[in-house]
Amino acid sequence: MRLVIDTNVLLSALLWRNTPYALLEQARNGVVTLISSPALLAELAEVLERPKFDAILAKSDTSRAQLFAKVRLLVEVPDEAQAIGTSSAVEFENLVRLACAWLISAKVRALPRPAPDYPEDQRTDW
Repeated sequence: MRLVIDTNVLLSALLWRNTPYALLEQARNGVVTLISSPALLAELAEVLERPKFDAILAKSDTSRAQLFAKVRLLVEVPDEAQAIGTSSAVEFENLVRLACAWLISAKVRALPRPAPDYPEDQRTDW
């Protein structure tokens, strides 16, 4: 099964090891294939640089570069996604269309966004 994961869900999996973490484990075990694009990877890199993640990264004894490298090893960036690039909202719209095309042509199931299961004081509104 191929999955395109929202950046926020991916961050949740990487930083809090809550429900979305199971998706990373499934990717590591070859149960699912994570699909991404240069635009989504650029967004992940940008979001990881935000200072609000400093404390959790310090606690986990890992760096932003290490997290990004782990993700990069787990995701596949198809040729079609490479062509989309990273520079505009139009490209994001194209990525969404590409993901929808994969969902239809490959009969891939879209998973519902899981509810966060980390402590109440760390939750943000979806």
